[in-house]
Amino acid sequence: MAMRQKKGESSSHSADSTNFVKLSACTNF
Repeated sequence: MAMRQKKGESSSHSADSTNFVKLSACTNF
């Protein structure tokens, strides 16, 4: 959830956030 908030806050780093989330999801699952 914290990541989601970070993404909303850093709308400028949308691509970066998406990449990070993707990586996180890969590691999580």
